[in-house]
Amino acid sequence: MRTNARTQNIVFALDSGISFDEAAPAIRAHSCEGYDVHVLSHSDLSDEDVMRYERLTGNKPRYSVFDERTEDEITHITLAKQADKFIIFPSNSNTSDMLQAFVQGLAHTMPTAVYLANRAPIYIYEREICDTHALDVLKERDGAQIVPYSAS
Repeated sequence: MRTNARTQNIVFALDSGISFDEAAPAIRAHSCEGYDVHVLSHSDLSDEDVMRYERLTGNKPRYSVFDERTEDEITHITLAKQADKFIIFPSNSNTSDMLQAFVQGLAHTMPTAVYLANRAPIYIYEREICDTHALDVLKERDGAQIVPYSAS
């Protein structure tokens, strides 16, 4: 039986300070399940990490809202429209810059701009130490779901 199901798209929003080694297991798991995974970083990535994420997902990771803008496409809007899941990988600290930007409605990086335009379900990986106030706001206001994170 042949199906015309399209590939599901997942947007991974990585907070500042998240290393490739921390994020790779979760991203790899979704890529191996057949999802089209797009990595957005809240901070600039090293050239090595750009290559590593691209090799892992088949898509170039993005940081800046102003990267690769073309006449035909506004990248952050396209990513938001195509997303079937929006997964947030917050930093392991009390004050996550990215979570605070989501709460405040800022759109100064690619993850925050896509978040504002996003209509897909939002999942936030639960980390040992996390900005609980921001998590509460995102759960109540935006319907975000907290999911356990396991590095295995």
